[in-house]
Amino acid sequence: MKPRVVGFTLIELLVTIAVAAILLTIGVPSFQELFYRNRVATVTNDFLTALNYARSEAVKNSQTTVVCMSNNQTSCTSGTGWANGWIIWVDRTGGGTFSSNYIVRVHGAINAGDATLVGTIGTQSGFAFSSQGALSATPENGVTYATTGDTVNVCTPSDLSVSRQVVVGPSGLVSSQDPATALTTCP
Repeated sequence: MKPRVVGFTLIELLVTIAVAAILLTIGVPSFQELFYRNRVATVTNDFLTALNYARSEAVKNSQTTVVCMSNNQTSCTSGTGWANGWIIWVDRTGGGTFSSNYIVRVHGAINAGDATLVGTIGTQSGFAFSSQGALSATPENGVTYATTGDTVNVCTPSDLSVSRQVVVGPSGLVSSQDPATALTTCP
């Protein structure tokens, strides 16, 4: 009686490796898109949460509440990029004067790979929500706040097709949507 040999032949091993290589070639790009989508979704949700929190605090406390760009998380800064972070502060005096004592929330620089936020309309560097929840103009130290609404793009230069937009309407309503037209650049 011949002893029974257990194992794989060289042909079986090569076929298995070839099938695995084909599956990886097909699957890896899909995983990259999944990672990009998750990064963009994370940043979008963080920003939506901040805007909705500021709006609800303004209505709850009957005081103007501001979300503004901040590169140091201690004061508002002007510009068009939100990627360095933002702060939420309450205008306790009603005069539009910022004080670090009025800060209620801070968000540091975005740490989601290469996903970023960038404003699209004008030079607005923040959103001020009135006690009714609508946008209001409260300029402070050269920072201009959106009064007619604004759109902020959330994108990743690695894959512009997975971009999102955060839209803030004049009534203060905050929403997220796919861009109406495909983005051509993402800083």
